[in-house]
Amino acid sequence: MEDVKKCGYLRKQKSMRRRFFVLRGAGPRGPARLEYYDNEKKFRMADGSGGPRGSVTLEEAFGVNKRADAKRRHLLVLYTPDGGLSVSAEGEEEQDAWYQAIQELQAQGNDTDTTTYT
Repeated sequence: MEDVKKCGYLRKQKSMRRRFFVLRGAGPRGPARLEYYDNEKKFRMADGSGGPRGSVTLEEAFGVNKRADAKRRHLLVLYTPDGGLSVSAEGEEEQDAWYQAIQELQAQGNDTDTTTYT
């Protein structure tokens, strides 16, 4: 649980279903990633079994944007080679908090990706 940087409910744009999202930093359990679960209870239980309903590793995401469309304001979009993931926050403050947290983890990943040869 020490690798969890942020968690909370967001709505997936495709289905508009409310899911529990968890932003994890890189660590022994894997790379930095955004996971989602059906609900918070399933996340709490998943540590021992199963796993997330879906996941996007931040190293495969080549961009993150804040957007709004006619139906949904406060969207966040993670772009990946497979297309990406779009989620909707309840408000602008929440959207900004998720955006900042994702960008910070991506920046940390870029800092550690450099290889030094001696």
